[in-house]
Amino acid sequence: MKIKVLFVFGLSLLLFTAYSQQSPIGMLWMHHGNEGFSQVSYIGGVNYPDMQYQYVDSGIINSFCANDSALYYGAQDLLAYYIPSASYVTLGTELYMSGVTCDDSTVAVSSYQNPYIRIYKPQSAFENLTAFDTTFIHEPVTDMLIVGTKLFLLQTYQVQIIDLELMDTIATVETPQPFPFGGMNSFIVEGAEELYIVLVYATGAERYSVTSLNKNTFDTATVYHQEFSGVYDHPVIAGDDMYLGQFPTYYSFTDDSLYLQPYQVEFPRVKAYDAVSNNLFVSEYSSGYLYLHNPTMNLTFDTVQLAGPIWTAQFKENQIQRVEFEEPHRFGIYPNPATSNFTIQTSNAANVVSVKMQNLQGQEFRSEFSQVHADALGVQTSGLAAGIYLVLVQFANGEIGSQKLMLVD
Repeated sequence: MKIKVLFVFGLSLLLFTAYSQQSPIGMLWMHHGNEGFSQVSYIGGVNYPDMQYQYVDSGIINSFCANDSALYYGAQDLLAYYIPSASYVTLGTELYMSGVTCDDSTVAVSSYQNPYIRIYKPQSAFENLTAFDTTFIHEPVTDMLIVGTKLFLLQTYQVQIIDLELMDTIATVETPQPFPFGGMNSFIVEGAEELYIVLVYATGAERYSVTSLNKNTFDTATVYHQEFSGVYDHPVIAGDDMYLGQFPTYYSFTDDSLYLQPYQVEFPRVKAYDAVSNNLFVSEYSSGYLYLHNPTMNLTFDTVQLAGPIWTAQFKENQIQRVEFEEPHRFGIYPNPATSNFTIQTSNAANVVSVKMQNLQGQEFRSEFSQVHADALGVQTSGLAAGIYLVLVQFANGEIGSQKLMLVD
């Protein structure tokens, strides 16, 4: 493997809006905000191409995953989900969650204590979850990934592979150790034919290795080992390149070269990739900026200011946040967060009797509203302090619906 050093002295000069550049179409879901087990962070998303932020929840969030129907996340060690109709449901009791992964038919939750994995098969609008017996998994999981009918569980020195149809282990593979001191498996990411595992070494100097794992044969091989450089975030594969570490550091599968960016605190990290528009989603740690970068054209554009840096992100193509409501007491809110006003979307706005705002202390404030469309109401929030509120909407049949709303200055 060849190592080539990149010298980039600042990306701020490249930040502009390139209207001719193709933008993604879909939703970038993300966990962002403050860092740490006791810090408040946020689950939300940015709609593209209009770049509007959609607030979902806040609190002590530890992980999330999204499929085509729902967003699953860990809040206060509980598993919760969010669906486009803006409903929040807690699933189960305290799980001591460490991670969650999902596809359209399976949700897997990892835990710090035994049972280390819970596997669910959601039915009917993601309700009535059934947990399968997973007591045959005897070791904590550092990362995991669902590929087809297989669940790959990354453990400290091995990968346990579960057949989701048989609900049993079909292989356990030890990861190669190219350095004398054992590296710990930290991240797993999916490529075209292979899965790639990042091993991080707990030694005095920073070092890591990348290992490939064939999806079908489970054969492993060391891709490369790197000294005096670290990986702290989930790698992102974009075409023939794998981005890891400080942006724009990446490994090229085509020419077996590591293009290395020397460490600088202010440099951002790649969090997701959209293959259709060929854009990277890049988060700047210090400022909280999110922007797009096209690696082919070397253009950086469409900047969004967020509350803190992004920890993990997932782009869902064509998943635009637009909701149709069949039940009379269900409604949605946009924009969220909001400033001086927001819109309530419901099946029949004429049936709304009252709108109240309730803060975290339980104080209620009646809000002025007016019908702006057959399925939309405009609501004024002037005079309310910034913070998290519960919007309480009473309908003509007496039912009351509620949604969370974040007000910002």
